[in-house]
Amino acid sequence: MLGARIDRYTLEEVLSVGAHTAVYLARGDDGETVVVRMLHPNLEHDALARAAVLREAWMGSQLFHPARVRTMTAGHYDRGVLYLVQEYVPGVPLDVLLLRDGPLPLDTAIRALCTVLDVMMSCHTRGFAHGQVTASKIIVEPTGGVRVLDCGGGQTTAPMVLEARVARDLFSCGLLLATLLSGEPQSSVPDDTWLRNLVANVSRDGAESLAAVRLAEYFERTLLARPSVLLDADQACAHLESIVELRMLEGAFFREEWPTPTEVVPTNSGIVLRNDPNWSELFDDERVAK
Repeated sequence: MLGARIDRYTLEEVLSVGAHTAVYLARGDDGETVVVRMLHPNLEHDALARAAVLREAWMGSQLFHPARVRTMTAGHYDRGVLYLVQEYVPGVPLDVLLLRDGPLPLDTAIRALCTVLDVMMSCHTRGFAHGQVTASKIIVEPTGGVRVLDCGGGQTTAPMVLEARVARDLFSCGLLLATLLSGEPQSSVPDDTWLRNLVANVSRDGAESLAAVRLAEYFERTLLARPSVLLDADQACAHLESIVELRMLEGAFFREEWPTPTEVVPTNSGIVLRNDPNWSELFDDERVAK
C-alpha cells in the first residue's frame, strides 16, 4: 500500500497494524502530514469491524475537546475499503514511555489522568460513553501535551445504559492509574495486597500520609466499588487533584515552610488545569524512574 493515493494523500510509512485497521503516515499534496487508518480488506464485509471504524470516524469528528485526536474525513478506497484521515500528532505513546522509563511519579500520572478524565467528561455530558483508555491510547507530544486516541466509545441515549458505561469508563481510569504508577499493564482488577503495596511504594515519604489515604480511596472506588463508585469523571478528577494538593500542603508542613499569616497558600501551584493538558515531566532527561 505504500505509495498509494488516498484522496489527496500519499501513504508514506506504516505506523502500526491493529485488529481492524492498518495505520499509515501520509503526506498531502500541500505538504500536510496526516494519519490514514484503513480497514483490513478481509474485514470489509465484517459488520462489527466496519461498525467499530465508523464509530471511530463519528467520535473523532466531534470537536468536543482539544485533547482528543480529530478525524478529518472518511471514505472508501479501491473496491470499497473503508478509510479514515486523522490528525497527525507527533509524539510517543505512553505505553512506550513506560517501557523506556518505568513507572511515572504520582503527580505526573495524576496530571495525565486528569486530562483523560476531562476528555471523558466532555463525552458523558453529550450523552455517550468514551470507551476504555489504556496507556497505548495516550500520545505524549514533545511539548508535553497529552492527546487521547479513539477508545471505542459510542453514542447512547438510554440513561441506564449510559450510567453503566460511565462507570466502566471510570473503572478503566483506575486500571490506567495503576498501570502508570506500577509500570505494569493492568487489564483486570489487581488484588488488595497488590494495590496496598502500590500505594505504599508511591507514598514512602511520611509527608504523604494523607495523600496515600486518598490514593487508596480512589482505587477502592474505581476498581473495587467500595464504599461506592465515583459518580462521574468530574468527581474523579477532583478527587485526584486533591491528592496533589495534599502532597503539596503536607510537604510544606514537614519542611516547616508554611507561609506567614500575610501570605496566601498557593494550593494550586504546579497543578496543570484539566483544560490545559500541557506538562513536560516525561521529557525531563534528569528524571530518574523509580
